[in-house]
Amino acid sequence: MGDTLSISLLSFNAEAAVEAQGVTMPGASSGGGGAFHGFRYRFVVHDGRRAHHLAADSLQSRNHWANSGPVRADVKRRSLPIAVVESLKQVAPQTRVVLVVSDVQGSTRLWDCEPDAMNASLEDHDRTLRALLKAHSGYEVKTEGDAFLVAFFNEPDAIRWCIDVQQRLLACDWPEALLRQPEACPVYDQDTLLFRGLRVRMGIHSGTPSHRRSSVTTRIEYSGPDVHLAYAVSGAANGGQILLSGSSADKALAQRRAPDGDLHAVLHPIPGLFTLHDVRTPQALSECWIPGLEKRAAVLPALRARPYDPLASASSPGSSTGGRSWPALSNVRAVAPP
Repeated sequence: MGDTLSISLLSFNAEAAVEAQGVTMPGASSGGGGAFHGFRYRFVVHDGRRAHHLAADSLQSRNHWANSGPVRADVKRRSLPIAVVESLKQVAPQTRVVLVVSDVQGSTRLWDCEPDAMNASLEDHDRTLRALLKAHSGYEVKTEGDAFLVAFFNEPDAIRWCIDVQQRLLACDWPEALLRQPEACPVYDQDTLLFRGLRVRMGIHSGTPSHRRSSVTTRIEYSGPDVHLAYAVSGAANGGQILLSGSSADKALAQRRAPDGDLHAVLHPIPGLFTLHDVRTPQALSECWIPGLEKRAAVLPALRARPYDPLASASSPGSSTGGRSWPALSNVRAVAPP
């Protein structure tokens, strides 16, 4: 049977309770007793509204909870330990999911030319993305090299995160060796800085992917066509650009009218349909212009996707602006330090 504890918490997020239960009780229903197979300890957390039946696989994990409530005689803390709080903040969406894929443009060449600068730069890149995920209730699913797959509960949070990442990366203290490379050198339009440092492409797509909890990392993992499409949308973008699938853009525009749905950015549908990499169905795309960096759109290369032509061969090369229209530029120049 194991030990049973009753722990009263002073403050607890309902979504965090569900997530904590998901970590510790595979297969158990929310709030129920369930079977605690593979776990040595089981206990109940009361948050003032309901009881949450949880389990732990180590005495240390159980004691973290025990020491967080005022019920037991040996309690010394009346708040959750920082490590537990941080873990509980990371709640993974498990029904409708907004996926974002980010990737650094030109990273292979940058690694070849400036490995030391790239090592330091990716540390700043990763730190920036993770810090902003907390601010926007995002969930880090996994990283692959310099690419991130993250998940959100709604499109506005995902878009705000992408915008904040692009703006924050522009202000990072990049190594001078990195800024000398054409993939990372500063680019201005008159006095407006458009690019500087690592250029990150971002793609957003929402859907209902399959999910499971990894037995190795205990993180939620997603799979299926929606994940594949999120990667394809990101792959169609250039560094410093944010693209959305048509369905995600439609959802975001609908939510923008709500008081809490202000996106602080303008979404621009791109006319036509596009053939994305390894995606059989033609897709609509929209572009998010970053506040203060709208003129980026005018200097970005053509989309990394072909306009859909039902009469053309699926293997025909080429890319297109897809009917995009851009803000007027004054005098664009790239500046690389000597």
